[in-house]
Amino acid sequence: MTVSDDERKGRTSGWIEMSKVVAMPLVTLIVGYVLNSSLNVSQTRDSNLRLYADMMGRREESDSALRKDMFQSILSSFVQPTAGQATNPESQVLNLELLAYNFHESLDLGPLFRHVQRQLQSRGASGQAPANAKDLEYRLERVAEEVKERQLAAISDSGSVERGELDVNMGGAEAWFLGKSTIPLKAGQQRGAATICLSLRSSDPTSVTAGERSRQFRVEYLSYSADRREVELSVAVSKPLPLADCERIQEPAAERANTETTVQFWAGPFGFPMIDNTRLTGSERCSVSVIRIVENSVTLAIAYFPASRASLKDKPYYDEVLNDLLRQPSSGVVPK
Repeated sequence: MTVSDDERKGRTSGWIEMSKVVAMPLVTLIVGYVLNSSLNVSQTRDSNLRLYADMMGRREESDSALRKDMFQSILSSFVQPTAGQATNPESQVLNLELLAYNFHESLDLGPLFRHVQRQLQSRGASGQAPANAKDLEYRLERVAEEVKERQLAAISDSGSVERGELDVNMGGAEAWFLGKSTIPLKAGQQRGAATICLSLRSSDPTSVTAGERSRQFRVEYLSYSADRREVELSVAVSKPLPLADCERIQEPAAERANTETTVQFWAGPFGFPMIDNTRLTGSERCSVSVIRIVENSVTLAIAYFPASRASLKDKPYYDEVLNDLLRQPSSGVVPK
């Protein structure tokens, strides 16, 4: 018995229709399962993110409240001491240590360090110094040194830090013993200051080199106060230069034309680079910090870093923010 073409086509069409009837619910079930699973994963991820953000927010709020209470109670011991109660030098040093380790990025503690140091010295001059006065003064400088090292470590992540020694009994460039960034003098060349070249990576597309900015720093030693344990310096900072020009001593006229700023200041053991720094163009900063003083030798650190590494109190000016936004119109992020 021969099956006609019409019957064959009818059977095939029937199978196709039956397959459609069976496949449509199956496809719908599979697609629904996939979409539902994807939606569940997305909802679970969003829920976890909200939970994490809420936990972090509560943690930050609790930490901020604790730090606020701690800050107020410690600082009040300096500015509003208990009436009729004698000042305890050891308690003052301890409170200052707590402030320095917890608030060194947001508060200029230099005046407070110098205040406690003056009190210790005045007690010594009047014969009322405690038996461990020398140890307390050493603790002050040790805390300041540790805080500076922390700040310099954070600065060096995105900037440049050059360390060196200054002999206060000498003058001119011969007084300085700096590192590899020092620009060597030519034979017979005399110079009243040390000159170094420091560089940092920059996101500024108008930088003179591809993503890198280099500047010369001319550091001159002026005088030294043994009583205050401070050194007077003058620092001249150039405009951004190509690396080849930065690594050589320029002609006097060109050097003067390329100088962006010159600052003169006293630097001592209680100056912190994130706080005590000089503003430069392009949202940049530079600082010279005294790390320690041993007899006639002063250990210093010269830092060149972006403003984002400065302290929380060192906010950018509005013109700096505007210039950054104009240079990076697609960023949408306000720089720090």
